[in-house]
Amino acid sequence: MLTEVELKKFREYLPEWLAFGRDPEPADWLELQESISEIYVLLGLEEPQIIPCRGPLQQLIFPVLVNLMMRLGEERSKESSLKIAQMEPQVVRGEWTSLWQEAFDSIDWIRNLPGTTGNGTFLYDRMERLLKRILKIKLVSAIDNQIGAEKHETLERETNDSLTRPFQQLERALLLGGTEPAHIWNSLIMRLPQPFLDELKIVRREQMYSEENKSSDEPFQSRRVDRIGPAQTSWMGAWDWYWLASADFARKGLSCKLDEPVSNELDHWMRLTTHATAYLFYENCCYVFLKPRTVSQDDSFRAHHPSKAAVEFVDNTALYFWHGIEVPDHLIKQPQKLFIRHIEAESNAELRRIMIEIYGLERFIKDSSAKQIHQDNYGTLYRKELRGDEAVIVVKVKNSTPEPDGSFKDYFLRVPPETRTAKAAVAWTFGLSENEYKPTKET
Repeated sequence: MLTEVELKKFREYLPEWLAFGRDPEPADWLELQESISEIYVLLGLEEPQIIPCRGPLQQLIFPVLVNLMMRLGEERSKESSLKIAQMEPQVVRGEWTSLWQEAFDSIDWIRNLPGTTGNGTFLYDRMERLLKRILKIKLVSAIDNQIGAEKHETLERETNDSLTRPFQQLERALLLGGTEPAHIWNSLIMRLPQPFLDELKIVRREQMYSEENKSSDEPFQSRRVDRIGPAQTSWMGAWDWYWLASADFARKGLSCKLDEPVSNELDHWMRLTTHATAYLFYENCCYVFLKPRTVSQDDSFRAHHPSKAAVEFVDNTALYFWHGIEVPDHLIKQPQKLFIRHIEAESNAELRRIMIEIYGLERFIKDSSAKQIHQDNYGTLYRKELRGDEAVIVVKVKNSTPEPDGSFKDYFLRVPPETRTAKAAVAWTFGLSENEYKPTKET
């Protein structure tokens, strides 16, 4: 078991991980390139082309565009017939032109010799084996021998308990979010030339079928490819590697000694974890999804900010989240333009709940003509019917502690739709039934 002193040191170490994505300093690009190259050496491969992706749209499209350009060659890619002309709206045309040029500029054309096969083999499975079947075995053996298997197991459990939820939330915000990029992609995909669509299918197929399952008989044609670019689940990032924190702490906080090659390999993966958001590994190319400029989170580590973008990327893409749920930017930027009619007209129940929170529960009950359905010594119960959704039931209670001016503040609390009395509503907030709730003194 870990001692109290060791647990305290571990909890002091955790902020290094929990601050991921909130560090405004740019990654040390040369150091990151060195670590990526060393990891490729461990696989017996040469240094890849390292392609930075500065935002969600590049993350979606660059693996396809760069793959195509490397096959076409430098001269053909400069003036490719795949550039889109006479296309509306203007924003889509501008995005495509910009993406094409940025993808072209990201390639080291001196290294890209004629005959290059683009991205090459997809390496997800090999990277997984390198980490979990080779490096992890070495780390577990070395650490177990020095601190004992039981203490090491406790450390790994503490790591999982502390980091699983934050990194799952981080993955959801940084890799799966993006209303604006998805909108632009959907606009582009309907107008892209057939050669690009063919290339998209190739890259998607490589990512959807692992190296060990390429012989699958399931026809790729049966899968949709018209919604997004390369499969986002193919990217690897800190949410896959946070278990490395236990090994890193073992050597830093528990004075475990690792053989130099193992320690160096751990260093390389630690750099990848802290220097960028995610990676897409191919034989000839490694795509690096750069960290956003800022990530704002609530106390549960969900992407959230009540008055500005919760996530801002290097390419100026801004994503707006409310406690982990992506929302249209106007709800955050212009909440004063949110009215009852907008809330009542919203068909998405989850978004409507958020709109009520932003509008304010007390204001919503007062402005929406909610009906008072019950009142007793415990409070007042209101009901607001919503079309196509369960009713909003809210109890108004009075704080028993006076304010500095001697007044007593009202609080409005949302309760389950089946609630029928104010006492039952208050009881529910304490996790009790109406019959179980028998307060002797209000606090």
